[in-house]
Amino acid sequence: MDLQSLLKAIAGVLAAWGLLLLTILIHETGHMLGYVLCVREKAVPWRLEVGSGRQLLKIGRLRIRLIPFGGLFWLDDLSELPWKTAFCMTAGGPVASLLTAALLLAFGGSVFSDSLCRWLFYCNLSQFIGTAIPLSYPSWMSSIPESDGKRLLRLLKGPR
Repeated sequence: MDLQSLLKAIAGVLAAWGLLLLTILIHETGHMLGYVLCVREKAVPWRLEVGSGRQLLKIGRLRIRLIPFGGLFWLDDLSELPWKTAFCMTAGGPVASLLTAALLLAFGGSVFSDSLCRWLFYCNLSQFIGTAIPLSYPSWMSSIPESDGKRLLRLLKGPR
C-alpha cells in the first residue's frame, strides 16, 4: 500500500467517525428540541452527550465522546415529566433522524457529494430504525434500559 492509499483510508475512517457522531448529534438534538418546545416554563437544566467513552470536547451543554456509539439527552431533574413533554421529548429523536434522512434523500445530492449524502442518509435511516423499534437494551450495551420506540409505546399505553 502506498502513502496516498493509506492517507485516503485514514481520511475515510475519520470521515465515517465524524458522520456517525453527527448522526447521533442530530438524533439527540431532536430529543432536546422536543423537550424545549413543550416546556414553556420551569425548564430544568439539560445537556447533550454524543458518543461514549473518553470525553473529547465540552462546549456548554454539549459533550462529545470518543466512540461514536450512543448518546443522551440528559435532564438534571429526573422527576416525573408531564405526559405531553415526555412524549414530545421521546419522539423528537426518531423524528429528527427520519426527517434528516428524508431531506438528504430529497435534496442531499445537490448539496453534498453523492457518496457522502448516501452514507449520511443510511446512517440517519439506521438511527431511526434502531431507535423506533420497541426494544429493551441489555445492560452491557447501554445505560438506557429501552429504545425510544418502547418508551413511546409505554407512554401511549399508560395514564395521561
